[in-house]
Amino acid sequence: SDAGPMTTDLEQARGPTTRARRGRSTARAARAIALAAVVLHILLTWFSRPPGLLTGQDDAEYVILARSLRAGGYEELHRVDTPVHSTYPPAYPALLAVWGTITGDGFDALVVLNIALSAATLLLLRRALLRRGFDESVATGSVVVLAVNPAPAPYADLATLKTRLG
Repeated sequence: SDAGPMTTDLEQARGPTTRARRGRSTARAARAIALAAVVLHILLTWFSRPPGLLTGQDDAEYVILARSLRAGGYEELHRVDTPVHSTYPPAYPALLAVWGTITGDGFDALVVLNIALSAATLLLLRRALLRRGFDESVATGSVVVLAVNPAPAPYADLATLKTRLG
């Protein structure tokens, strides 16, 4: 047999070793923990969302820019002289324009988009860490810590992902 001098045909017929099965079981548990953390993140973010668009952030401006893009321009419609917008790149407003076309410009729809982007970021982070050779526990632990961290969670529900997409 080519599996090595100590491996018999009977051992090969039994299938994967206990260590290999334990490794797959650990990986499944880590995926389940990461997924549970992401679900918890979604729930925490949804139930801690603000009551509506706030003027202290750039939320309203992004929505206005999205509407301008849907109308075929990129102007600051909230200004009397409606100049061409030059502060933010159009990637995030373009995403909002497409999303708003599908779901409408309602606040809850915007929150759903941003929570989905935040959740996807957590899952992509885990995948990236695993691809870089980090252990399951490090990749999953990173997701768990970030999923329940109160510092970035409020930004997942606002239209303020400009630093990620802008």
